[in-house]
Amino acid sequence: MKKIFALAAILLGLAPLAFAGIPFAVADEAGLLNRQEPRENLTASGQPTLEQLRMLKAEGYTTIINLRRDGEFDVFDERAEVARLGMNYVSIPLANIGSIAPADARALHEALAETTGPVLLHCASGRRVSGLLGIEAYLLHGFSEQQAVELAVAAHMPRSAGPVTDWIRSNSQE
Repeated sequence: MKKIFALAAILLGLAPLAFAGIPFAVADEAGLLNRQEPRENLTASGQPTLEQLRMLKAEGYTTIINLRRDGEFDVFDERAEVARLGMNYVSIPLANIGSIAPADARALHEALAETTGPVLLHCASGRRVSGLLGIEAYLLHGFSEQQAVELAVAAHMPRSAGPVTDWIRSNSQE
């Protein structure tokens, strides 16, 4: 599988990524982009397709939390489709990791606390997801800076470490 992604990266002019071993836009067997399971009953990923939303419903998912801003995705009306499938839909629109506010972390914390089953937390690629999870863990679960960064990295990519560290240091109450 890694050889296929390396070949695709070379063909797309992304050879430095292929040879550096840096993960980028990796889909799981169902095609869900950058799927990770950072906590029990929580899946982090990039944007799901309509078919993937149907698959998640069939797997027992109860809630979809979308971090994309209005107008960022217009392939289908995600809110309406999630409702049609009988799942809960939560929107916490974020521009990027640097734009995350403590209120966004509280909104995620409350949304997760109100769920009764598996949750999909997504943005376009998974990077905002990892940032928000790390910051939420730091602010509301008492994680240290290092623990929060490790969670962010586990939820997506190593590229998330720097922005989460920067956010924590610039928003620290110390």
